[in-house]
Amino acid sequence: MVIFQWVLIVTGLIACIWLMRFSLRKWQVIRQASQPPSPPPEHSTPAVEVVTPGRSEHLLDARESIQVIAQCMLTGQVELSEGCLRIKVLLDHLSPDWAQDERLVIFETVYEQLKDFPTHSARKAQTKQETFRQDKQRWKIEDDNKEALLSAARVLMAELS
Repeated sequence: MVIFQWVLIVTGLIACIWLMRFSLRKWQVIRQASQPPSPPPEHSTPAVEVVTPGRSEHLLDARESIQVIAQCMLTGQVELSEGCLRIKVLLDHLSPDWAQDERLVIFETVYEQLKDFPTHSARKAQTKQETFRQDKQRWKIEDDNKEALLSAARVLMAELS
């Protein structure tokens, strides 16, 4: 019986220590997220903003998502138009001035050509002929911009890795 009580006491202490460490880490993340970001160095201008520890975690998730989508574009696991649309939105959240980089401006260009195409339920609601006509337009846009999109995806992979 005494051994069982000691096991419970040690287990309780371990749980308390773990909860304290967990709480401390979350408090540090919140404190860092509330601090203003430090200004970027003046000697270099990266294509995509470098996320510092003071930035919130969702920006780190955006970076990882961009890397995954760019890799999928390069390996053909996602259509270039789909990857382009997703990366453009994520880049807008990550760094509002990304479109000034001429290596990445293709994402904005293709996005502007594709943004009015219906998606989800609106796409399903249209006729098959209309969907096929739009798919042909989208495929043409992809073909016309394929090399530039793949090149921009490579730039993102290099910048974010």
